[in-house]
Amino acid sequence: MTMYLLLGVQESATEHQIRAAYRTLARRYHPDVSRTPDAKKFARIHQAYNVVGSATNRMEYDEWLRKSREAEKKTVALIPRG
Repeated sequence: MTMYLLLGVQESATEHQIRAAYRTLARRYHPDVSRTPDAKKFARIHQAYNVVGSATNRMEYDEWLRKSREAEKKTVALIPRG
């Protein structure tokens, strides 16, 4: 699962869309605000926002994600079929 999926946004989302998604999820899961808090879920959402909510971190994450997907394609291509 990618950081984008955790926030419920597409990889092409704008900073504004990412921030809005984070705020919505934070209100839903933050232990101090929510009626049904989920601290573990909030921690994952907060981490995702820290990664893709920052332009610098997002560039590094996107590059890592791209390389990861390329490596996965190469691995799948090496698996014999038949």
